[in-house]
Amino acid sequence: MIKDIKVQDTVIFQSRWCEEDIYDGEVLSVDEKGVTVVYLYDGYKSGTDDVLLEDILAKVDLKAPRIKLKNTPYSGNFIVY
Repeated sequence: MIKDIKVQDTVIFQSRWCEEDIYDGEVLSVDEKGVTVVYLYDGYKSGTDDVLLEDILAKVDLKAPRIKLKNTPYSGNFIVY
């Protein structure tokens, strides 16, 4: 469930500006609409952004099975939303 996301979790999310852009970031804060994350882009720049819950694709969970996320470059231990 998406409500189990908490501060310091790593999430995979879709950009609200361009649906084709997928990022991973660390959760800084959580509210009822979404999360605030810090992430890297363009290889070395960092940014923060508010991400709506519906734009979160997955959360890293080392206890989850290793999978490849569809239509993304990511594979790992994820809980998919």
